[in-house]
Amino acid sequence: MACPPAPFHPLAAADILGRVEECQNLPALSATTSALREILNGENQNTQQIAEAIRRDPSLTTRLLRQMNTVQFGLSNPVARIDQAVLYLGTQHVRELADAGPIMEELDTWPRSVGFNWKHFWQHCIGTAVITHELCAFTDLPKDDTPYLAGLLHDVGKIVMAFAFADHFCEVRRRVGAGENDLLRVEREVLGMDHAELGAHYLGRHRLLAPLIAAAKFHHTSLAGSRNKLVAAVQIANTLIRQAKLGHSGHPLAPANAALDAWKVLLPRADAADRTRIRQSIAETMAQLPAQLKSLA
Repeated sequence: MACPPAPFHPLAAADILGRVEECQNLPALSATTSALREILNGENQNTQQIAEAIRRDPSLTTRLLRQMNTVQFGLSNPVARIDQAVLYLGTQHVRELADAGPIMEELDTWPRSVGFNWKHFWQHCIGTAVITHELCAFTDLPKDDTPYLAGLLHDVGKIVMAFAFADHFCEVRRRVGAGENDLLRVEREVLGMDHAELGAHYLGRHRLLAPLIAAAKFHHTSLAGSRNKLVAAVQIANTLIRQAKLGHSGHPLAPANAALDAWKVLLPRADAADRTRIRQSIAETMAQLPAQLKSLA
């Protein structure tokens, strides 16, 4: 069923943010929640296995970190490690996490989400997460889950838009399907806010780490004059995954070469030999990703 064309007037920022405030639990991919339940129902529950299952899904990851970072747990600093959150919350909380809310796969058959393949979107997010994590390993950034999470959650605004603004999301997809290639411009014209800003507001509402919010907000923004290596890594990873056509982000415009500015920010002092070594390492990982992504989603 196709979305019928309809006139859309963008919402005011206050109205958009008000609806984001009411958007608590985003729907998760049923393939991920099924795998998570299988682990939780097994005799030998393993924190690392549980954490790895959650790491395959932007919605579950956001929900887990939100629960972990709520005031009731009295934590002075937000948590950026999935395994730590699983260990702290316990399996009962994780089980509730897997059972809560609708499943994203249902949106594939929902008429208002026509033209968007959520499994392919998940593959794009996971691929971006893997490459972001590897890129950051060559920098002086902390060696924790933050790079992976930044890549995984960079496009969370698209999930928020589909879930909280379904009609607007449908209109965006209709216009993109009709040949309009500038996704962010279309989103701003239809909704009044693009998915990057929307995702940043959602992550901020749930008290996630500032670097994750910045990665979501600026993953399409020029980095000229910036020193944010994490955002640079997400931009490069996002571009490489889109160029390789691993999954699909829903952005129709063919990506240009990974931004030169982003590479300069990420590796400001790398010489030619360093850049060659890093690109070879990334190329090897990229070659392995298709099989990995097929099994993940």
